[in-house]
Amino acid sequence: MTLKADFYRVKVRFGKLYADPRVFDRPPTFVKGYLQSKGLAAERADLIYETTEDVMPVDDTGRPSRPTGTGKFRYEGKTLRSEYMQGANIRLEYTDFGSGYLPMDHRGSWMAGRWDDLSFEMKELHHQHLDTGIADLAELYDILKKRAAPTAIATVELPLKASSVFDATVRFLENQIGRLAQREGRTVEVYAAGKLDGSERKALESRIGRDATASTVYVILGSTS
Repeated sequence: MTLKADFYRVKVRFGKLYADPRVFDRPPTFVKGYLQSKGLAAERADLIYETTEDVMPVDDTGRPSRPTGTGKFRYEGKTLRSEYMQGANIRLEYTDFGSGYLPMDHRGSWMAGRWDDLSFEMKELHHQHLDTGIADLAELYDILKKRAAPTAIATVELPLKASSVFDATVRFLENQIGRLAQREGRTVEVYAAGKLDGSERKALESRIGRDATASTVYVILGSTS
């Protein structure tokens, strides 16, 4: 049994889009914050991984949006002033690794289209149910822990080809294994083979005893200090 996840791509349209940190902050936090405002518990929101690389507002014809005026908006109890873009559309991407929110919950949340005084209209929502290829993480951690002398390495082959989903899965793997290790004072390093330079990749391939593929992820567990 492997872990299933749900990938979402949503397009929303703002009547007026200000320079709101909730929308434009890096790393992106808009999806998590918005879904929490709709009732998703904070600890469950940690299973939402946002992969929007850059928020690029466009108008209804697909051309880059331009500022059309200046106004005020509210953020964290403060009134801020900035330029705004009229009728701006943005796309957001994220993967849900088991938050408990069903696809209908995600759709309902985006259809509501309001976060405090920030309002928008959902224009599109794409959903894809995926097999991550990740088996039981606690079992993987236990195997690594037994081998660690002082370190141990294992590989995970991810079947996901879409870049954003692959990256989200690597982050999820690193965070979840990392939490298990942290409880025992251990360290974890997670590397996607495709992101390594030639020498780093060769070194890990030699250590594991086989060539890596574009889907290979290395998990290295360090012993207790």
